[in-house]
Amino acid sequence: MLSGKDYIRYSRQIMLDDVGEEGQEKLSSATALIIGLGGLGCPAAQYLAAAGIGKLILVDDDKVEQTNLHRQILYSESQVGMPKVDAAKESLNRLNASIEIDVRKQRATNVTLPEMVKDASIILDCSDNLETRLDINQAAFSAKKLLIIGAAIRLEAQVISFDFSKDTAGCYACLMQHTDEEAFDCSTAGVLGPVLGIAASMQALSTIKAITGSGFITNLWQCFDGRQQKWLSIAHKGTPNCPICAGHQNDS
Repeated sequence: MLSGKDYIRYSRQIMLDDVGEEGQEKLSSATALIIGLGGLGCPAAQYLAAAGIGKLILVDDDKVEQTNLHRQILYSESQVGMPKVDAAKESLNRLNASIEIDVRKQRATNVTLPEMVKDASIILDCSDNLETRLDINQAAFSAKKLLIIGAAIRLEAQVISFDFSKDTAGCYACLMQHTDEEAFDCSTAGVLGPVLGIAASMQALSTIKAITGSGFITNLWQCFDGRQQKWLSIAHKGTPNCPICAGHQNDS
């Protein structure tokens, strides 16, 4: 049940047909798991906290460094040296003290992920390496969860979502069979902060739309070219020999 304070705070989104009072109540009851509190996780967490999501589970095992500050906009200079999960919680509590924030100072692996994902309504993969993304994909698929993946490097960003609660073909593992993604991150290739913000905003938007029931677009690989400021969207239907979702495809 929304309070009078809620109606005032979230009035600009409650007035939208896509959200409304019912959608705002759904947001306040939802739990989003954000894995990785870097250039993607920071703005995604800010937008979801500001929108009034009920609970955030934040996962990261790193500390805030000076080199993070140009793109990880949740942190301040005074927080350098703090664990990212603690710094993020501190900043998000200042933004919206009414939401619940659960922090996990640990690395997301195939061992730790099953426990992380079980209580989440939706999972945001804001990690920065292929191995972790594949582990998250497997955990989300096994738990039949909604998964929203973001990635960015240099001036390029990518976003794709999957709803593993339904019998729809395709997952991140088989998408990667069609790409030649190189094994590097922004520490070696560089990245421009606003490009990460674009991908993270898309992740937050997809999360809100999925929770409120206003349309969750799945299996659409969206690629942003920051140099040309253009988007390219490619439908992903899955790969028959995928080690993760091939059987799922055959059943659909």
